[in-house]
Amino acid sequence: MRKEGIFFGRTQLLADVMQREPANYVLVGGRQLGKSSLLRALERRYAHDPRVTCHYLMLGDAEISPALAQALGLPVDTPLPALLDALRQGQNGGRRLLLIDEADLFVAAEARQGYPTLRLFRSLIEALKCHSILV
Repeated sequence: MRKEGIFFGRTQLLADVMQREPANYVLVGGRQLGKSSLLRALERRYAHDPRVTCHYLMLGDAEISPALAQALGLPVDTPLPALLDALRQGQNGGRRLLLIDEADLFVAAEARQGYPTLRLFRSLIEALKCHSILV
């Protein structure tokens, strides 16, 4: 749902995410509970915040690189290290927030492989250049 008028009942949750220090979140819940709507609402709100560059990624499969490349405006075959460098650089000295939707298959594949991609993301998080919300 992309329209603000039909998004309701999550005001406190939105405030909790946006008014705290940058953090990472994992949203877990059954289908049709509004998780994607929450991400889209955050995307809309951060669109007006010059300190944050927000990227919405719809995964749906176990590979994050193509969706991340597309969100960053890079070719979809850009290798992961180059994508992480792009995230590390930030934009205008601000931070980046990745809203990662439909991450189930990605997280399952990461778990089977010992979390290689998420370990790389951790270095960005520790440098306060990038945070994520996984759904």
